Amino acid sequence: MTEIQQYDRVRIVTSRFEDLGVSAGMRGYVVETYPDGELEIEISDSTNGETIALFAARPADVELDA
Repeated sequence: MTEIQQYDRVRIVTSRFEDLGVSAGMRGYVVETYPDGELEIEISDSTNGETIALFAARPADVELDA
């Protein structure tokens, strides 16, 4: 399994963040990695670049998006 790194593009694979407006299948970028293994994910609107959500996720919540 490839370790997810800062600036990787990822796809959300859980419904855990629906309260933030983020559903499974949405794509975003890792903007920070933390010592405890969590990842700071930014999801942006593809039409205007505005941030939809910025949140910490576990590696199991995302997968690399090619």
